[in-house]
Amino acid sequence: MKLTPLDLGIGRFLEFSFTLVYQEVYAEEDLQAAAQALLAKYPLLGSRVNFLRSELRPREGVNIFQGRHVDGSLSDFIDLPSSTSTDSDVKSLGRLFAFAKGLWQSLLQPVILIRAVFLKDATVLRFITQHPLCDASGMVTPALLLGRRIAKRRPSVLDRLRSLFRWSFQSLNNKGGQQSLRDIFHPSDKRIDHTLHVPSKKMRVWRENAREHGINVTENDLLTAFIHQATYQPDAVQDFSLILGIRRELENDMPMHNSCFLIPIDMAFAQSQSKDTPASLNDIATEVRRAIVESRHPHMLPQLLEYYSKPTIRPMMPQWYGRRAPQSVVTSWTHLPFFELDIHGTKPSFFNGELDMWEFLKKFGVAMDDCSITWKADSGERPGYCIRGRLHRDAWRRMEEMLDQMEV
Repeated sequence: MKLTPLDLGIGRFLEFSFTLVYQEVYAEEDLQAAAQALLAKYPLLGSRVNFLRSELRPREGVNIFQGRHVDGSLSDFIDLPSSTSTDSDVKSLGRLFAFAKGLWQSLLQPVILIRAVFLKDATVLRFITQHPLCDASGMVTPALLLGRRIAKRRPSVLDRLRSLFRWSFQSLNNKGGQQSLRDIFHPSDKRIDHTLHVPSKKMRVWRENAREHGINVTENDLLTAFIHQATYQPDAVQDFSLILGIRRELENDMPMHNSCFLIPIDMAFAQSQSKDTPASLNDIATEVRRAIVESRHPHMLPQLLEYYSKPTIRPMMPQWYGRRAPQSVVTSWTHLPFFELDIHGTKPSFFNGELDMWEFLKKFGVAMDDCSITWKADSGERPGYCIRGRLHRDAWRRMEEMLDQMEV
């Protein structure tokens, strides 16, 4: 099956996963049967992505489910009750999913793989999806089915987008090499995997401050602005962007295809003060909202789709990749009901999301730098938002410092 232009865009060489912890022990045969029923309903899920990641190839007899039993309790791997993932939690759960897989299997990945680890008192599920198939919004459907069974003329979004990418295999190779050399010769600039919790009380302060200044933005705008603000570095070459979902704007509903693309955020126009310090949270959030509204406008959206519809098999590579200075791309999963994915009356007590490079590329040391995911934490013990990504250590440090202050 041919992939769409959005499938062949920035998501082409990516895969994402999410992990759900259920404090119930399910029968492996039940989950295996549910996965087979899911495959029967959506035969496309049995396909494999070809080597160039340009099309899906149907395969007969593909098993999208893998299970293993571990002689241990959930408390041996993760400290609950807590809906927020820490670095140690992520590493502990990662060891549970160390399923043996060779280079050839990594090269020809099934478009979706569902793995289950059965503990004495819990079941841990991980969904691994090749991003050219669909975005996170599209993958919630399989997860649910499994459980149920203008003043100054500024450059437009399109103008700025054209300077962000190169379409070539050489660029993919060069940027991968640039990242590797940076990590070797400038280890202090190597990106760090980390998870951060933003308490709901902090978000309330931001919302109230925005309202007091007459600024109409969403909580997700403020969260994206918070990450961009912490990433800002004076006198550095930086790009700031976000992954925008356009599923509602598309004429044909494509639940099993990628319906997202990247749009740039014009930080220069948010910068109303000295360039030695980042713009205010409200100014950046306003610019985030402006870019989203502009991109979804009936005049602009077809132009953006046309840009992403170049008839080529050459990969789309961002120009910021491999730079020493911090960059920032934010993708939001805050609208997705991960903690509502019910299996026989039990809902997850833990969630963690990942967005990374295709596993085959990771074997050569290439990782998805400067990208962060956001999602809503469970409303129980620690309500708020989670940020997970692979960012510059300075960005993580600034975010932690800003969360220690109650003023915006």
